[in-house]
Amino acid sequence: MCSSDLFSPPAVRVVLRGISTPPNCLSRVDGHSKSMNVRSPWTLHQVLGQGSYGKVYRASHSGTTQVVAIKQLCRRRVKAENRERSVHDEIATLAAITERYENGHPNILRLFETFETSSSIFIVTELCAGGDVAELIKRFGGRPMPPLVVRGLTKQLAAGLRVLREQNLVHRDLKPANLLLTHRDPRDPACKIGRASCRE
Repeated sequence: MCSSDLFSPPAVRVVLRGISTPPNCLSRVDGHSKSMNVRSPWTLHQVLGQGSYGKVYRASHSGTTQVVAIKQLCRRRVKAENRERSVHDEIATLAAITERYENGHPNILRLFETFETSSSIFIVTELCAGGDVAELIKRFGGRPMPPLVVRGLTKQLAAGLRVLREQNLVHRDLKPANLLLTHRDPRDPACKIGRASCRE
């Protein structure tokens, strides 16, 4: 038995497709952190990623110090691209799965809350601090991942996709970059399906 076979199976989570925003639609984050100009207990920190309609920030709760990811979408851009229904469908799907499984399914990104201002839509989810499976593959530097890790990721991916199927949803953008990891340990990644467009 090789040492890689002693690692625990990884945990995978499915995440729904993220929408992004142009910089002029976003609250600026200067220095290390800046509070949002909305009545919210969340403080935005560094940018984790961005897309065509918005950015995803690392954020913390001022009362509990809970750390989360907040996706900020530009309402004007979302409306101009006729993506309003897609955004609301994503929120509704995450909310339904989070509620159905009490504290959320272990392989689907957990939704905490959403709120809106006149210019932005904010989606607050758990933070998957381990990056994504595409980054994990790069960290192995061209070497194959240990079989136990691959089996664990595949099993978790299947569990997340099964939940989507039970909601009559089909993941239309399944790729390593859309599978988020809850932590960075390459021997025991916990993964959630993320940034995936879904269709009934």
